[in-house]
Amino acid sequence: MISEQAVEATELIRPGSRVDYEYRVKTDQNLDTWLADFEQAFPEPSWDTTTFAERSQRIAERLDQIATALILIAFTTLFIGGLGVANSIHAYLDEKLGTIATLQTLGLRRKPLVAIYLLQIGLLGSLAGLIGGGIGLGFSAVAISLAGDAYALSGPEGAGGWLSLWFVPLLLSWLFAVLTAYVFALPALARALAASPAGLFRGQVQAARNEPRTWRIASYVLLAIYISATLFWLPSPQLGFLFLLAVVVLWALLEGIIKGLRRGAKALENSGFADRKFARRLALANLHRPDSPLRATLLSLGTALTLVVACTLMVTTLLRALETTIPAESPALILYEVFPDQMEPLTSGLESLDPSSRTELLPLVRARMAAINEEPIADALADDPRARREAMGDEYKLTYLAGNPEGLELVKGNWWSTPAPEGEPAYMAMEDREANALGLTVGDRIEFTAQDQPIIVEIRAIYRQKGLQTRFWFEGVLQQGALDGLISLYVGAVYQSDTAAKESQQWLAGNIPNVITLRTADWLETAGDLLNKAAAGLAAVASVSLLASLLVLSSVVSVSRRRQLYEANLLHCLGARHQAIRNSMLLETGLLTFLATVFATALGSLIALPVADLALKLPAGDLWWIGALVAGVVSALALLGGLLPTLRAMRLNPAVLLRDG
Repeated sequence: MISEQAVEATELIRPGSRVDYEYRVKTDQNLDTWLADFEQAFPEPSWDTTTFAERSQRIAERLDQIATALILIAFTTLFIGGLGVANSIHAYLDEKLGTIATLQTLGLRRKPLVAIYLLQIGLLGSLAGLIGGGIGLGFSAVAISLAGDAYALSGPEGAGGWLSLWFVPLLLSWLFAVLTAYVFALPALARALAASPAGLFRGQVQAARNEPRTWRIASYVLLAIYISATLFWLPSPQLGFLFLLAVVVLWALLEGIIKGLRRGAKALENSGFADRKFARRLALANLHRPDSPLRATLLSLGTALTLVVACTLMVTTLLRALETTIPAESPALILYEVFPDQMEPLTSGLESLDPSSRTELLPLVRARMAAINEEPIADALADDPRARREAMGDEYKLTYLAGNPEGLELVKGNWWSTPAPEGEPAYMAMEDREANALGLTVGDRIEFTAQDQPIIVEIRAIYRQKGLQTRFWFEGVLQQGALDGLISLYVGAVYQSDTAAKESQQWLAGNIPNVITLRTADWLETAGDLLNKAAAGLAAVASVSLLASLLVLSSVVSVSRRRQLYEANLLHCLGARHQAIRNSMLLETGLLTFLATVFATALGSLIALPVADLALKLPAGDLWWIGALVAGVVSALALLGGLLPTLRAMRLNPAVLLRDG
């Protein structure tokens, strides 16, 4: 803040300079009404109006996007954990079917029996939630202490701050643990309690195929509460809803795939593929027989693997973007406000300080948008007040970029090689964010106004910036010659050592003081440090999620092996050799691994690639092989982890296993 006389002494205000005046207005009126009245009172000038709410909302939107990306990973882990809970409780209740039937036969009424098992599930869920929440808070405390001053805790101090920072997350952990346990346990518990005690006289009690209607309604109500609570605590409920919708569609697809696999396995067995091959016939029969574990295993494994693949692709895309954000070769100085008559002395002066320095200067013309497709901005964007205000108030930085030194990436259209024709609209490439905000695409025509002169252009291409690798952030790139007569300022980049950059800054301040200089070394180092921390945090969260998913999937698979162990020992008692039974199990495991990997890679890519392209604006199509690799490794480890205990148990005395059921 300096005096008016000091501004005049700097000679900064000269032909080509841009001087902005800022007004702050406080009003008790409704904001939308005030803005509408303001635009009606001053229709001609281009005012750049920004409300305090809009500024805060933009910051909040960015923070919500970051939080939602991490919470989706946690939500995936929570859902996979729910599958583990469902399968574990199902296996536990299968073991207790005889006990439940015996208690009912001895006269225990249904209500006390229900209360017993509901209390058990609640106690286990509460214990798991408190232990898991405590471990999570411990990790958080360690991370905060390691971050030091880089992580500033905000919020109320004292007891209120302590409660919001530590007690509320622990309470939420307990709440979601109990809800998860009950949501996934109620259907299995209902079918177990509906088992007929008459099975005791046949030697085996089986759970009912379907839960009673009252239990089904209760399960749906609890599921609705669970989903509502999850969406309420997500920073982006819309994204969470889409995630749930994707899971529902995924289950429907997997159901269809499982039916097709059963028919295919039965047809393959009948085609002669398994003739005189006991292991093959047994493996194929295990895939299509009525009580086959295929549906439970592949439904749980396929859903979990698909979500793991989707998260892996999104995390890998983000990590690659973070790694490539810092340019390999960055300029030492960025220059602004260079006048045409200063280009030669500036270049020669910098070369005299450092002969190895290289200077790039690009023309800069600031223009305002006047019309879209020969329709005034006020009319073309009449239905979108915010877009209209931004388009009318923003200054668009236009330039030539011969040779594309910024390395801009084309999204649509093509570059050109010819100069601007006289009397016809010039070609322009537009930044994708601006084009998307205004609904523009290739072929649309725009009229700009610069220094009271019209510039009519036709959009020939749409390009994407490259983060910190972009130096000047131009909104429009025009054909060579389209801005002739309007160029009064240049921007530039100087490539030299950081030591020479410091000397160059001092020289420019003393000889060409109107040139604004920014030294990139400091902020590139800071940005690199922040991005490295972000990448490490994202990788840590993804690794924990992957490990938890692997543990859960192993338990899911091991649960489905209990029935297989019983049948394997029954076959051994009937004369089948252990080697043949092992071969059939390994063949079945290999088939399930292959099928789960293929379907999880395909479906996970269908979920992740559109999200990466639309939400993250990052290409991820070339990373599908990472998803396939993760799916193959996780499915193989999970299936083998569940198979190995079964193979070890087969070494025991079959009579003991058959007697114990």
